This record gives sequence, C-alpha cells and structure tokens, in this order.
Amino acid sequence: MRASVARELRRTVAEIQRWTQRWLHRRTGTSLSPNETHLLGHLDIAGPQRMSGLAAWQNVDKSTMTMQIKSLVERGFVERRPDPADRRAAIVALTPAGRDVLAAYADRASAILCDALQDWTEEDLRRFSHDLARFAGDLEGALVQDVEHRL
Repeated sequence: MRASVARELRRTVAEIQRWTQRWLHRRTGTSLSPNETHLLGHLDIAGPQRMSGLAAWQNVDKSTMTMQIKSLVERGFVERRPDPADRRAAIVALTPAGRDVLAAYADRASAILCDALQDWTEEDLRRFSHDLARFAGDLEGALVQDVEHRL
C-alpha cells in the first residue's frame, strides 16, 4: 500500500514541479530561472554565504556555483566580497536589487496561490500547510540520509 501511495505522491509532486517551473515562473514576470529564485531565497533566509557553502547546499561542483553566481552578479542581484575570516575566500550576499526581484516574485507567486486556493476552508489550508511542511522536512531528512548512506 505505501509503495503505491508513494508512486502517486511522486507523480503529484512532479506535476506541481512542472507547473511551478513552467507556468508560475513565467507568470511572475521575473528574469530568474527557478534555480536562481531558489538560490536568492536561500541567501535571503540564510544570509551571506561562502561559495563553497552554496555549492554544498545545492550539491553541485564549486565551478557550477561560480557560473550561477557570476550571472546573478552581472544582473546586480548578488555581490561577492572578501570573507573577513579568510580574505582568500569570497562571501556571496543578496543586494537590494536581489531582494526586490525576489519580493516581486514572492508577491506574484503568493497571489497565484491565493487564487488557486480561494475555495478552500481555513481548516483545509491549515491542515494542508502543516502536512506539506511535515512532508518537506521528512523528505529532506530521507534525502540527506540517502546521500550519507551512499558516501
């Protein structure tokens, strides 16, 4: 039973990802890719980060992260500055323009979600939000455990 539910849930999550990546992103009118939006959101929450930390967070090579950051720097959404603890390393921080574009995306995305959920009761919304947050946390834990197990 759990395997069939997991397969159905995987299909549902894939559909949400498809809609999010294709439609929601286009309808918000930003020039950011979904990955760039996620990266800016992480910097907004976590604060300035070392390039190596960002690469580890996204589970990508440092050279891949360098290219992503370079594009965001060129558009003025992030800045690179020397790490005060180690001047050889760089810290990446969100700029005011980065915060603005992230806020515009979040506002538009929230408006779209409000439209999609307008017929839901407050109780349905609370329960869904709680269960979705629980699912995200459990999924992250399982993914981390899987990566650690493979190492």
